[in-house]
Amino acid sequence: MAELIIKDGKKSLIGLPHQLFLNNQYIGMLGVTGKAALKPRKTPLEAHINLPEGTYSVRIQSMFPFFSSTINVSVSEAKPTEITFSDKEFWWDLVFWGDMVAWLVKLILHIGRPWSIVYEVVSDVVFVIWLIHEFRICRNYFKVNVMP
Repeated sequence: MAELIIKDGKKSLIGLPHQLFLNNQYIGMLGVTGKAALKPRKTPLEAHINLPEGTYSVRIQSMFPFFSSTINVSVSEAKPTEITFSDKEFWWDLVFWGDMVAWLVKLILHIGRPWSIVYEVVSDVVFVIWLIHEFRICRNYFKVNVMP
């Protein structure tokens, strides 16, 4: 039997679980749910799948069904095939957290009239650009690396 290893490559303390599909058939979930998801991870999430040698279509799907990536991978008995995936959202996460900090500052402190309007316009424009970006990459959401 050949071994397929699927690893979550994102280095985050808290993350949503991901659904795994093999040839469009649900095989399981990579991650934890509930209160256990809020605890920091000590080891990266990974799944080991034993299957016959051949070519398979592997889909990694977020818990939000419209964010996924599909890759065709060949597995052989000679050595395990490893798939590492992570999302493409590093820079958008930085923009989001910056916007959250600015929103908290605006909530606590009264910024004058012209600057509060400038913040609202910039924040709304960034949100609309982010939505367009998300819909553009939704079927190719994850960066996937295959190591045979």
